[in-house]
Amino acid sequence: HVDSTIANRYGDCKDKSVLLLALLRETGVEANPVLVATERREPDKVLLPSVSTFDHVVVCFENDEMRCLDPTDAYTPWTDISDWIQNRVALPLNGEPSLSVIPADQYRWQLEASSDIAFTADGGQTEVQTVTYLNAYEGQIRSKLSGLGEDDRQKWASDLYESIVADGAEPEFTFHGVDELTAEMRSQSETTFSPYFSATDGFLLEESDAWIQHELETSRIENTRYDVYFPGAKITSTYTMTFPKSWHISRKPVALDFEHLYGTLSRDVSHQQPRDGQEVLKVISRLQLPARKLTAKEFAQFNAFISALSDYSLITFAGSATK
Repeated sequence: HVDSTIANRYGDCKDKSVLLLALLRETGVEANPVLVATERREPDKVLLPSVSTFDHVVVCFENDEMRCLDPTDAYTPWTDISDWIQNRVALPLNGEPSLSVIPADQYRWQLEASSDIAFTADGGQTEVQTVTYLNAYEGQIRSKLSGLGEDDRQKWASDLYESIVADGAEPEFTFHGVDELTAEMRSQSETTFSPYFSATDGFLLEESDAWIQHELETSRIENTRYDVYFPGAKITSTYTMTFPKSWHISRKPVALDFEHLYGTLSRDVSHQQPRDGQEVLKVISRLQLPARKLTAKEFAQFNAFISALSDYSLITFAGSATK
């Protein structure tokens, strides 16, 4: 009973779903409990009725579109669907129950990365990077950080930065939205890099578009036998690079506009020369890989597409310092 769950201050998915149903109905929202088979994605392959097929229960209701809330998930906002139940077989417990599928995002994994880089005259740089996690990423990262103390949060973020952006750096991190479902979940780092090239004799640099590269690497299909459901990814990456007054950029990064059956990669580039003499490159890249089912026959083509995008995602530019 709802009163028992409130009095006990704990409950499993069934208890919490019943409590959530009662709360929603008090506000006039008509909702239904929905059984979920978290290991099944295709209703037509659930051939025989079995209680053991369904291992979870959530609450769903209509609000312009179908909303499904998992009351055991304390980290995902109600506007998003928990990633582990998206596109899973469901059995709504309404008047005429029949198998369906929990709605899924077109792009389950979404983030926006902004890197402000200021090069120094001796060939070093400072970087301020902000990463904003959206949709399923938001809930996943919030769940990782909420149970950690400050030191452990710093270590987790530092290890992630080292594996994706640059190793050997010692960034300092700040976090926003870890304990607030209504706030954006984002992290910000500040890093200083020692000089690693000389601009006097001219330079040709390749800047890895780190978060796009990371998403591409993790999108590769590793198995060779079984069909898979690709959950989709949407990454926006912005690099703003400011150069010393004595530097001149002679070659800016190329713009991109790739379109394919499996997704798109676009890049806009602007080269600004403000009155104070500091040249600025601004590079905005957008990767979109929509969710889809991939058959084993498509894996080679899909992975080749991912490799091609990875090759072209590098940000290459050249210039020199005025003597």
